[in-house]
Amino acid sequence: FCLQQVVVENELGGLVGALDGKYILPGPGGDPIRNPDVLPTGKNMHALDPQSIPTSAAVDCAKVVVDRLLERLPADKGGEDPEAIAFTLWGTDNIKTY
Repeated sequence: FCLQQVVVENELGGLVGALDGKYILPGPGGDPIRNPDVLPTGKNMHALDPQSIPTSAAVDCAKVVVDRLLERLPADKGGEDPEAIAFTLWGTDNIKTY
């Protein structure tokens, strides 16, 4: 099925269109077995789908961690709240496990 759909949808057509300066619709890339939405091929691929990362389970876990951090920080800083808190999402680590 996968190879047939790749051939039928003409991945080469997407490449030629891009080289011709045409707009190529974006879409997810990756393994079609893990994510069938990567088919048909020939799209302007993105590695991460912002609608699926972070997962709801990751958000729930992060809430617990952040709540604990916010409870502990004033004690660590002599009763003062932090001026700022930063959040970093490492793209390459997420791509490897996505």
